[in-house]
Amino acid sequence: MTSKQTSPGSKTSTVKSTQETTASTSIPVSTSKVLSKDLRHRISSFDLALQHQSSLKDLDQAIVDLESEDPVKSQEAVSKIEVYLADKENFENKATDLLNFSFALIAMANAKKAEADRLKKLAIPELAKAYRLQQLVIRLFRTIINDDNKLTNYRLPMHTIKSMITSSVHVDEYLCDPDSLPDEFKRTKTTVNKQSLKEAFKASIKNKTKSPSYEGVEFIQERQWRVE
Repeated sequence: MTSKQTSPGSKTSTVKSTQETTASTSIPVSTSKVLSKDLRHRISSFDLALQHQSSLKDLDQAIVDLESEDPVKSQEAVSKIEVYLADKENFENKATDLLNFSFALIAMANAKKAEADRLKKLAIPELAKAYRLQQLVIRLFRTIINDDNKLTNYRLPMHTIKSMITSSVHVDEYLCDPDSLPDEFKRTKTTVNKQSLKEAFKASIKNKTKSPSYEGVEFIQERQWRVE
C-alpha cells in the first residue's frame, strides 16, 4: 500500500500500485477505399499526362511561389506565368497544360480532404469515450471521496482532478421579456439584408422600373468565369 499527500484543500489518496499492459487494435489507413472511381481515374490520368509535359518544367518554382507569403515572390510568379501564357500561337496547348496541372492539384486536394474527413470521423467516437470515462471518474470521485464538497482538487498517482468556479446567466426566453430589462442589459444588432436588396434590384431591371437608391448601396452584375 502506498500513500500520497495532496496539495492544500485536498485529501490523502491511498492507492495500490498496479501495472497493466493492454493491446491496442491498429486501424489501417487507406485513402483509396474512400475515393470514388472518378477521382482515382482523374488522379492517375492527370499524373500520367503531367509526366509527359516538359513545357511546365520552367514554371515549377513559379507555381510554388504563387501562394508565397512574400508578396514580391508571389507577384514575380504571376508575371512569369502570364508571360508563359502570352503566346497566342501556342496559347491552347500551354493553357491546356496549366489547366491539366490545376485539375491534378484539385484531385490531390480532394483526396487529402477525403482522408482527413475519414480520420476525423474515426476520432469522434474515441474522443466521446475518453470524455465519458473522465466524467464517470469525476462523478464517482464526488460521490465517494468528495461527498462533503470540501476538496478543490485531488491528486492521483498520474493525474489530478481539478475544479474551478465558473459563472453564467440563464435566461428563460418564455418568462423573461427583453423589453422589460434596462438598456445596459440589452443588445441589438442591425444588418443589411443583401438578398432582399438584390431581389429588389433584379425586379426593377426586369420590370424596367426605378431601381432602389440608397447611399453606400450598389448593385453589381458581372460575368463569372470557370474552367471545366
